[in-house]
Amino acid sequence: MEQKSMKQRKVLFLPLMIVLTFILAALPAGFGVRPVRVEAASKITFINFLEGKVGNRQQIRNGYFWGVENQSNHKTYVYYSATVNGRGRYLFQTGEWEMPSQLIISDKYVWYMQDSADMETHSIYRVNLTGTRKLTLVKRFKTASPSETVLKGYYGGNFYFWMGALQEGKGGLYRYDTSTKKNHGCKANVLIFGAEGQYIYLQEYEEDDIWVYDCAANKMLRKITAPEGATPIRYVADEDADRLIIVYDSFDFETRIVTTSAWDCTLDGKNPQFLGEISGLNGYLDQLTKDWMYVSVYKEDEEADVLYRLEFDTGEVLLTRG
Repeated sequence: MEQKSMKQRKVLFLPLMIVLTFILAALPAGFGVRPVRVEAASKITFINFLEGKVGNRQQIRNGYFWGVENQSNHKTYVYYSATVNGRGRYLFQTGEWEMPSQLIISDKYVWYMQDSADMETHSIYRVNLTGTRKLTLVKRFKTASPSETVLKGYYGGNFYFWMGALQEGKGGLYRYDTSTKKNHGCKANVLIFGAEGQYIYLQEYEEDDIWVYDCAANKMLRKITAPEGATPIRYVADEDADRLIIVYDSFDFETRIVTTSAWDCTLDGKNPQFLGEISGLNGYLDQLTKDWMYVSVYKEDEEADVLYRLEFDTGEVLLTRG
């Protein structure tokens, strides 16, 4: 989850720079899946990084980005084009069986993070989108044991990234200060639930509460307490309204009834309020916007799945399809 409250120094999560999330070859639970592959070893596969589909390009800002996995050397090549059908400008390639986990994109540059084959050397690179291609090393550092990194964003001269040791299976939020050229730990033993503007939303392992980290002040602000017995599953942010909507699931193992509830608060985590809920057999969140959510549940009497919609402004629940 994320926000933006200081408009002069917008975090490059969505405003000045937009973060493009790619699927990663092998991250801890919650971070992604292995890339799509094809049978023929010589065939090249176009990969939709966001959804794992083949043959799609992602439109980000004023251009299109996509990855090509070469089945002969198992490296992913990332390209950019200003038009949807453009030939493509080569940006960079990953190591064997690797894929970029996340890009930070501006009008002129792309930043990405890459781990070495032994997972002990970690680098942040910058490549230009126009003019003669130039790959610039921004930061390189080593870890004492094999670790994975995921670049999450940039704000006020700091790159923010998740890093976790492979042997421990847990990680935390870190920042690289471009002025001091040093890494700093922000919070240990957390997963990154999301980010919006100047805020990063963190979830502790085996806990359901969300912590709000303020990139402008570089400190933890507060905890958004989860409803009892509920787990956060998704969120949507409305910057203009200074509103963060978090959706939670709670599950009754005996009845298989799932209760999907929606809560909102300010982007910095203040004033949480209950918006409404939908309960049903084997229920799951189908769609989420800043105005409503759709939840699919199974109706035994009809032997079919149906969709209910919760209107956030009124709390009304409507049956939309049977």
